[in-house]
Amino acid sequence: MYLSAVSILNTGPIANVRIDTKFAEDGSPLPVILVGKNGAGKSIVISHIVNALATAQSVFFEDSDVEQGRVYKLRSPSYIREGSTYSIGEVRFTGGAKVAEIQLSTRKRDFIGEPPSYSSWSSVLEMESSHFDTNISRNSSDVHSALLGGIYLYFPPNRFEEPAWLNEVALRGKVDFYRMKNFSTTSDRKLVQYSPLKGIQDWLLDLIYDSFAVERRTTTLPVQFDGKVQNFNVLVARTGPATSLLSAVESVVLTLLGAPGGTIQWNVGIRNHRNVGLTLNGPNGDVRRISNLFALSTGESGLLDLFLSILRDLDFSGMHFSSFRDVKGIVVVDEIDLHLHADFQYNTLPALLRLFPCLQFIASTHSPLLLLGLNAVLESKGFQLIDLPSGEEIAVESFTEFEFAFRAMQDTIAFESAARQLSADQGKGILFVEGDTDALLIRRAAQLLLEEPLLEAFEVVGVEGCSYLDKLWNAHSAKLNQRILSPWILLYDCDTNKQPTQVGQLYKRAVPRQQSCIWTGIENLFDRHFAERAREHKPDFFDIVEAHTKWPKGQKVEVPEVWTVNRDEKMKFCKWACENGTADDFRHFATIFAMLREITGQAATSQ
Repeated sequence: MYLSAVSILNTGPIANVRIDTKFAEDGSPLPVILVGKNGAGKSIVISHIVNALATAQSVFFEDSDVEQGRVYKLRSPSYIREGSTYSIGEVRFTGGAKVAEIQLSTRKRDFIGEPPSYSSWSSVLEMESSHFDTNISRNSSDVHSALLGGIYLYFPPNRFEEPAWLNEVALRGKVDFYRMKNFSTTSDRKLVQYSPLKGIQDWLLDLIYDSFAVERRTTTLPVQFDGKVQNFNVLVARTGPATSLLSAVESVVLTLLGAPGGTIQWNVGIRNHRNVGLTLNGPNGDVRRISNLFALSTGESGLLDLFLSILRDLDFSGMHFSSFRDVKGIVVVDEIDLHLHADFQYNTLPALLRLFPCLQFIASTHSPLLLLGLNAVLESKGFQLIDLPSGEEIAVESFTEFEFAFRAMQDTIAFESAARQLSADQGKGILFVEGDTDALLIRRAAQLLLEEPLLEAFEVVGVEGCSYLDKLWNAHSAKLNQRILSPWILLYDCDTNKQPTQVGQLYKRAVPRQQSCIWTGIENLFDRHFAERAREHKPDFFDIVEAHTKWPKGQKVEVPEVWTVNRDEKMKFCKWACENGTADDFRHFATIFAMLREITGQAATSQ
């Protein structure tokens, strides 16, 4: 049983959203990733899905997370969208199971207007202001079978494990064997996973014991020893359900620890003081010993909780396991990137999600790195990215928080990585300019003015405008200048009025302004004659403010004619200039090469 659709109307920030889940050609569900700013409604969508799962669970099991006839999610008029008089939520699963609810701002008898589009409106009593409806009952054998044989888990945003360093007990807590109730009306399986670590420890000890003690297979071999032939028992293999599951656990742990393809040797400690540890033999021959698998970092422990909870729940279901494709169901994770380092967001978490192709993951995140990682591992059609509160399916690059967060990481990670690379190379400087078109024009000018040998000493990198150059300077002028062994030049446009500044091998320069009708940008280096030729070719290239008179505070001021390259036409103008401009048209670019020559001369002298 998978989620097929969720519809939410007039709830919190959400006006009207319907999310229809998608499936691959082989029938496996695509992960659904919910994104949006704080307060966009991600947790609201998740709460409706979890409430529906809790409702289904409570119908069949006495030990469900909520009592039968109760609900997991609160209904209240305070959640009705401002300006609306009601809210509606509906969750549908494959197979036809449905859970729906309505909340009115008043009792039904006082409700004014047309009845809302709620399928059970006639069942709402006149004195009621809310209603809950489901078609799941004890006769829903397909739902019952799905809950028994599938994985249905929710990891809330307030999930938490005590850190191993908190006290000695947390680090050395005794592992025990797990005991199940084994009644038909109980499942021994919780939907909501707040802090599953202790249960996972006990279960894993069970698994290791069964695999190595119960499922071991031996054979007898005659061996010549001390002048006699004696029979010795030799371990042949370990086979059985526990061994299969333990192999899956090892795949998860190896992926988590960044050693896929390696092997694991388990260690459970001494009697009366059990600890699950391991020795990891990496694929490259490296060895790592972990005395307590459950004393990892907070981020690692969080991922261990999540993915071993899935395998533990599968084991408790009693279903046969032969491969990860046997693991089916729904796993909901609010803030899936909780406590995760950037590398875990980009590499580890997407790799772990890929291990479970038949699980439907529904998760919220603020992490652009996770989205980039999913895009790399699953590709854009391998998961659904839903932007809230609109409910639109978007591409990774359209994620509203993507540009801000990724740009900030570029300022630090990519810049410092480039510094280390260039420090090793030592022979190549970087010329940072305000955009890709600036870089293209400078390269073309070097060809026409025969300055290519000079420019070859630099990587020309276009960035997003003056403000980005400022960020680079402010963030790194003090921190990195000692590590830069070749010139790094931040070249601003002429209209920024930046003064020449130098810190070590980090330089700040501005393009010298020329007399031209084009007043801003590197295009100021083209004269009026060339600009008029370009305008004759395509008038859309320019926005023009004609010469006019202003009277600020009664003072007459003559404003000259000003041309600017239209923002949407900037690349087209650049390409036209590169294809049609002559050496004479590009002659003023010589000032840039003179500046580069001066700086490289200074750098050579200082070295």
